[in-house]
Amino acid sequence: MRRLREKSGVEFRDMLFFDDERRNREVCGLGVWFVLVGAAGVDCGLVDEGVGEWRRERGFEGEGEGEGERGV
Repeated sequence: MRRLREKSGVEFRDMLFFDDERRNREVCGLGVWFVLVGAAGVDCGLVDEGVGEWRRERGFEGEGEGEGERGV
């Protein structure tokens, strides 16, 4: 994970990690947001839920809605 942060330039607090192995939740200690994936796998609903929880936890709720869709 540390190499990923160094190469990407993305801080741990800005990362979301979707995994089906509960033991990998240890990344939370680095500040990474962990989302446990069930037997059904990852779908749009799980991504939306995970990102929504991450945004609420970090105080972004309601900010940036529709970002990137504004006309110039």
